[in-house]
Amino acid sequence: MPIATAQKYLDEAELFMENGLCEEAIEAYKNAIETDPSFISAYYNLAVIYHRTQQFYYAITCLKKAIELDPGDASAFNNLGVLYFTINVFDEAKKYFEKSLSIEPDYKEAKNNLEKVQRKLQMIQPQSFKQSAEAGSNNKRLKIGFVSIWFERGQSYVTKTLRDVIAKNHETFVFARTGGVFGQPKLEVQGHWDIPNLTTHPDYQISPDVLTGWIQDNNLDMVIFNEEYDWNLVMAAKASAKILTYLDYYKEDWKPYMSLYDAVLCSTKRTFNLVNGICNAHYIGWGIDTDLFKPRDDGDGKYTFFHNAGWLGINYRKMTPAVILAFEAVSRHLSDATLFVHAQTELEKLPPEVVNIVNNNPRITYHIATVPAPGLYHKGRILVFPSKLEGLGLPLLEGMACGLPAIATDAPPMNEFVRNDCNGLLVKVAERVARGDGISFPEEIVDVNDLAFKMHFLAKNPELIHKMQQNARNGINTYYDLNKRVNEIIHIVRSEHPHIGTISVSKPNIPTFHTALKDEDIICKCN
Repeated sequence: MPIATAQKYLDEAELFMENGLCEEAIEAYKNAIETDPSFISAYYNLAVIYHRTQQFYYAITCLKKAIELDPGDASAFNNLGVLYFTINVFDEAKKYFEKSLSIEPDYKEAKNNLEKVQRKLQMIQPQSFKQSAEAGSNNKRLKIGFVSIWFERGQSYVTKTLRDVIAKNHETFVFARTGGVFGQPKLEVQGHWDIPNLTTHPDYQISPDVLTGWIQDNNLDMVIFNEEYDWNLVMAAKASAKILTYLDYYKEDWKPYMSLYDAVLCSTKRTFNLVNGICNAHYIGWGIDTDLFKPRDDGDGKYTFFHNAGWLGINYRKMTPAVILAFEAVSRHLSDATLFVHAQTELEKLPPEVVNIVNNNPRITYHIATVPAPGLYHKGRILVFPSKLEGLGLPLLEGMACGLPAIATDAPPMNEFVRNDCNGLLVKVAERVARGDGISFPEEIVDVNDLAFKMHFLAKNPELIHKMQQNARNGINTYYDLNKRVNEIIHIVRSEHPHIGTISVSKPNIPTFHTALKDEDIICKCN
């Protein structure tokens, strides 16, 4: 009998779950559903395990099916709200918590969850930070200084983008220097890099008196460093102004000095979790200028895949050889697939076998150019970004802001921004390699076969590409708009107690399925 067989699969799945065999449990639940398409508990429990394995799109799909079969289940609506909360879609979360309470008005967990999501929605409103700042201080224009390198590198682009947004409402100054260990490149002060109040310095090393002189001459209210680890400079600057740092990476030997900063602005949850508790850390959820990086009506979208290779440094950190190898495999099965590689270094810098592939595959375009923001993202329809190591992953955010779904490494911080099956696809990590330079994050090397599979799968599904394109842009617009982040930063600057009013990234006190707090407490339906 089908029902009996379906129950057998459900029992098998529960046994797999008890033993931590997630993939086997998923298959057993699927077998139960295939045997009995109306088996509500199987859909429900499959959603649970998809939630545990962070496959949120599938979890949501399963819960919606369970609700379709039983629209009076308050717990299913509550859990659907939890899933949307997990992926930061707070309006949808609120809707489902309210629906749960309309069915069961005394549902304690749903009540608590609704309160929490309402507070979250209040915190992310742009006006909330403006109002808080106005309450704590006047609204005068501030004089804000930035200390950074100043040429074609991601670190510089982060500083410049932040400066450009802040400059809309405040007076800004930049102390620019060379890039130190990166071959002492020439400072770029023409065109894109030529801005008002720019002070250049011919060397990476700065004497403290030079820096404090710059601060005092310009009467700066605050200075934002871009990952400064010359602690002499930090101490010197601290005597003259409020000092902050923007932090992507972290080394353990920085720990004793992090508290020197009035505030540490963490772009990712990974970095925040490392330094929270040892300094006045804030998760800002860094973003980009969504007015600059946006979909373009005139973007040709000519190429199936777009890959930003950069300067091919640090052992091919962007995994450019893997991208080309994966595409070579994909192109054998998709006759119309194309790849555009935007690089700043000659093709010959790649391994010989990869150079040979590029030279012999007419559907690969290797383009060398230094292009100011917003770059060349509009050349492609899908961003391929299997990077080994990122502090922020700036090209990832930029590409998604331009409306490209991303195929990215299933590792922090990439999987902070890319939600599998929502705004992109995540690629399995095959190997983790510790860094030799003290950076606290390992290099995460993707499985090339899985990369090829994900590229092939997405290229064959134009409807999914379209949905992900919309989700990519909407997600950036909602949660990673730098204009909103600036409100938070300015509030930190003005506040006598900078920690007040910022968004915490400690694990949200919001339940998973049926429970009040923790993932490990998820309860399944047994019948």
